[in-house]
Amino acid sequence: KLVLYLYDANKNDRSSDIGDINTRTFCIYNGTIDISGLRFQSVSSKYGNYFNIIAELTEHNSVCNFISTACSPNLVIASCRLFHNPKKPVECLNPDDKLPRMPGIGKIYAERFTAAGILTIRQLSLIPTGRNGKIQRLQLLNFLKRDKGTLTETKLIEYIEKALQIVRKYNEYGNSIQSSS
Repeated sequence: KLVLYLYDANKNDRSSDIGDINTRTFCIYNGTIDISGLRFQSVSSKYGNYFNIIAELTEHNSVCNFISTACSPNLVIASCRLFHNPKKPVECLNPDDKLPRMPGIGKIYAERFTAAGILTIRQLSLIPTGRNGKIQRLQLLNFLKRDKGTLTETKLIEYIEKALQIVRKYNEYGNSIQSSS
């Protein structure tokens, strides 16, 4: 039998994140192991950006007596959200891309921007960043934070300026930038 263990980049045992001992144990048939159905339950960059799978033989025989453990190379595992809705590099964005495609804006804030009626990068770019827009900006910021958020006015202005930069670049180069949102 072969048992799989999962370790994060910090060398912490995360094996329970791929199942209990029974789902991580595989039988060897005629020198072959079929490993399928592994599901990563808790993928997070807080664990060090990569994982290693350790395979350990628990029962030896004359065919499989020469190796007892093996370690995978570093594995980077993207969560389902990151795989199906990846961020785009800023230089590839256009004004009509949805806000969740913009680096820095996560799911929660994207939902809050949507609730405020700001769905696209173009709409975000319309929020004034100067003194005259401070009241409007602070009202938006309070709505976005909803007593729990950590978004600051400075960070909101950075997002708005990034959106403005995208709109200006798009207007300068026209439709040569294609959207894939």
